[in-house]
Amino acid sequence: MNVQKERQFTTGAFAKLCGTTKETLFHYDEIGILKPAFVAKNGYRFYTSAQFFDFDFIRVLKQAGCSLAEISALLTQNDTAQFLNFLEEKQQAIAHQRRHLEQMEQMLAHTITYTQQALTAPYDRPEVVWEEEESLLALPIDPKDSFSSDGIARHISRHLELCEEYQLLERFPMGSIIKKEDLYLPDPPDSFFFSRATPDMQGPHIHIKPSGYYASMTHQGSYETFPQAHQMLMDFLHQQQLSPIGDGYVYDLVSYLTCGHQEHFVLKLSIPVYPNI
Repeated sequence: MNVQKERQFTTGAFAKLCGTTKETLFHYDEIGILKPAFVAKNGYRFYTSAQFFDFDFIRVLKQAGCSLAEISALLTQNDTAQFLNFLEEKQQAIAHQRRHLEQMEQMLAHTITYTQQALTAPYDRPEVVWEEEESLLALPIDPKDSFSSDGIARHISRHLELCEEYQLLERFPMGSIIKKEDLYLPDPPDSFFFSRATPDMQGPHIHIKPSGYYASMTHQGSYETFPQAHQMLMDFLHQQQLSPIGDGYVYDLVSYLTCGHQEHFVLKLSIPVYPNI
């Protein structure tokens, strides 16, 4: 039986065949995951066409998220059952990563939607509207932190840690809750800082904003202009002979996350009321 001698490739030719670089092959040789089939006396490396499949196997594992150290261990062990277990673990990791990317995509979509609405909404025009129930991940604010930038920064840091604890990726829109009894103050303090949570989320920090009619207003300006905007909405309630029936909500529709200039920040204020209908 005639057996055709297997063709040998130089490093450059084999790199071209595999769609890689000579430097990659040198590195694989150095760490022992793909050594040349033959090394000449002059130091030239030669590969065979069969080694293309070895390289492709390594490439597939890399695309699956395997590190070179993991690949080296798999090639050394040569255990089919252990290899199958490793692939199952990688499959679970990829599924988790896919869910993470889907959540990130949803977060970006919602951020875009809220920002577009904020930029096209009429500002400083109070109205009574129906708002749906919302689940909020809310963290109490220390009163002494409510009126200082240092305190707010510390609280946001703690809030972001809470979001990580609840595995909440979609933190936008963020905002604050003003207690009902504080709404009549000229510059009411925040009692909670919140992020929008998913409806199925449960825990001691989940706050339900009830559905119902709200006196609502969108305002553009720095945080220093909030007292004037709040007073404008409270004056509207007085003119319409309405009274707050629950806590107020302040949404940061355009904040430091999407804008670098405070005068372009956009807030939405919502206070629950019984409508005059």
